[in-house]
Amino acid sequence: MTCRGLRVVVAPGRWGRGAMTYENGRHRGGAADVAIYIASLTDELARLAESYDLDALAYVLDMAGLEAAQVSKQAAEPAD
Repeated sequence: MTCRGLRVVVAPGRWGRGAMTYENGRHRGGAADVAIYIASLTDELARLAESYDLDALAYVLDMAGLEAAQVSKQAAEPAD
């Protein structure tokens, strides 16, 4: 992974989606994919925080992950 304008390819964790590609700060994919990736990252970070007894941080990360999961479901639903 690199920063600022360089290509970044990352594979989300347990969510089972394909790799996400970023180029020049822009994601190639939809809002649902980004939200799924964020949910995956926050889940991993929350587990890491818990392992070091950073309970408040783990809680905030869990809340962010839940929000991202909800956003991904809403973004994936077809519009009426």
